[in-house]
Amino acid sequence: MWRKEGSTDREDEEGDEEGITDREDEEGEDVVVKIVLDREEGRVDKGSATEAIREATALRELGPHPSIVSLLNVVKVDRHTLLVLEPAETDLHEWIKSAHPAPFSLLHRIATSLCSALSHVHERGFMHRDVKPKNVLIDPARERVLLADFGIARRTEGSSKEGSSEGRMYTMTGTYWYTAPEVLLDSPYDERVDLWSLGMTIAHLYAGVPLVVSEDCSPLAVMEVIAGLVGSRRTRLVLSWSKTLPAPLSFEWDSSFLAQPFVVRSLLSFDPSLRPAAREVPSLLIDPLPSPLTPDTLETE
Repeated sequence: MWRKEGSTDREDEEGDEEGITDREDEEGEDVVVKIVLDREEGRVDKGSATEAIREATALRELGPHPSIVSLLNVVKVDRHTLLVLEPAETDLHEWIKSAHPAPFSLLHRIATSLCSALSHVHERGFMHRDVKPKNVLIDPARERVLLADFGIARRTEGSSKEGSSEGRMYTMTGTYWYTAPEVLLDSPYDERVDLWSLGMTIAHLYAGVPLVVSEDCSPLAVMEVIAGLVGSRRTRLVLSWSKTLPAPLSFEWDSSFLAQPFVVRSLLSFDPSLRPAAREVPSLLIDPLPSPLTPDTLETE
């Protein structure tokens, strides 16, 4: 049973969340209960009841989907808000550690299910903003893959809150190892940030380890790793001279990105307009081997 207990706040870049525990409902069925402690009136913190209500609202408006975790109930108990969710055995982060290497056919099914969920989220006018292995639940017994944790999901259109304008957001959010460059650089963004995070998640799924790892989890440090791994020489030059950055960036070319499958390289485009939509990604998953690519071809990105 997917089980996380203790903290009521998001704690670190590994993704520890609010207090989550497994229970049985009145009919004896297993459920997951996410327990969120209310904050002081007027405060909106990560892990707050406000965030829990936002997650519940997003899940209800998204409606039922075979690859999105189902919200069964919302309960208020004293100073706690309880989200009652469908259960799952584990999350993708833990599953990868125990099951890798796995047959490509199985990895393909997991990635396809995640794409289906994300496509539905975008078609319904939402962006998830925190796609990562910890937020993908795996239930082998029921052969289910579920996108979860919609606490920081937002609408892509019609929102004027939190610095958004005409569907574009400016709020720094998400887990930086999986976060798109436009977010790390404090630039306006839209639902295509989820596509970058999808690419990072698929890369982690294929390789068994995260594509981007940094001991310093600050946005600038992670941006240096990303630019050295994914960016073309032109991209790195622009970032080095950017007047919007608090400090200059220095890069070393990492050829390991050339070995990534084409689908990963497509999703990890610095230009959001070049990232394939979630519904298009499954057709790119048929070949797990990389297509020919050299550092020179990246100059055209």
